[in-house]
Amino acid sequence: MRGQIGPRLRLIGRGPGLVNGMVAEAVVNIPFYGRIVRATVLAVKQTEYVESARALGVSELRLALTHVLRNCLAPVIVAVTLNIGGHCCPS
Repeated sequence: MRGQIGPRLRLIGRGPGLVNGMVAEAVVNIPFYGRIVRATVLAVKQTEYVESARALGVSELRLALTHVLRNCLAPVIVAVTLNIGGHCCPS
C-alpha cells in the first residue's frame, strides 16, 4: 500500500484535473495489468486452437492478433471495471 501512494501523489502533484488523475492511475496500475496480460497470454498460447492454427501455417502476427489478443481482452476488461468500481465506491 505504501509503495503505491508515493507515485500517485507525485503524479497528481502536477496539477488538478481529470486528465492528470487518469494518467496517475494508469501509471500506477501498469504492473497490475501487465501481470494479468502476461498470465493470460501464457495460458492462451497453450490452447489447442492456437497450436492448430500454428500447425496450419498462420503467421505469428496474425496468430497474435486474431487468436491470442482477442482472448486476452476479457480478463483485462474485467480487471479495469473492478478497479474503477473500487476507486469510485471504496469500502
